[in-house]
Amino acid sequence: NRVRAGNERDHEDREHSAHPELDRCQQNRADRHAEANFQRAARNMKRVLDPQGDLRRYETEARMGGNVANTQRYAEELVRQGRHDEAIAQFRKILTGLYEHDPNLMLGLARAQFSKADATGARQTLDDLIRLNPDFKSPEGHLLYARSLETEGNAEKALEEYKVLAHSYPGAEAATRYAQLLKSQGQHEEARRVAQELMDQSRVAPAHYRR
Repeated sequence: NRVRAGNERDHEDREHSAHPELDRCQQNRADRHAEANFQRAARNMKRVLDPQGDLRRYETEARMGGNVANTQRYAEELVRQGRHDEAIAQFRKILTGLYEHDPNLMLGLARAQFSKADATGARQTLDDLIRLNPDFKSPEGHLLYARSLETEGNAEKALEEYKVLAHSYPGAEAATRYAQLLKSQGQHEEARRVAQELMDQSRVAPAHYRR
């Protein structure tokens, strides 16, 4: 038995050593994943201990650097902090010159407007974004457009957008909102069908899809 066990261990050792590059690649991937998790946890802890820390830093960088990227970061943090009017002002400040029609900045402005409960302003900004940047693609922007339409009370148009998003959006949120709006509009059979498809997909989908 000891001889057999020893032979089995030797065989396993040979199998592992037969592909050292693969082993190293797998270990490096695991190390990167662990490092990313650690950094994410550290950032979350920092925000808990000092929720205004990032805001102060980004504000200083925006004032000192004065470039578009710094101001955009500051504006996005203002949105996260619920200071929507200030965020909108910062986005409008940099939506000038070469960046007057920048799609990412326009999307940031629409996000700030929607967070402020200005669905009409967000939808109008997104309409301008689509008109001025017809080749720009953003699942987040598309979902925001559908949500703005729904909030405005334009259920028919919102259902059209959600229907497209239900099959293309990375995650379950769009399909969930689609099913909920269908139900609220009395389309119960279609809502059940969408909900069933969503449950079927969630059983085989990766973890990020179920978030």
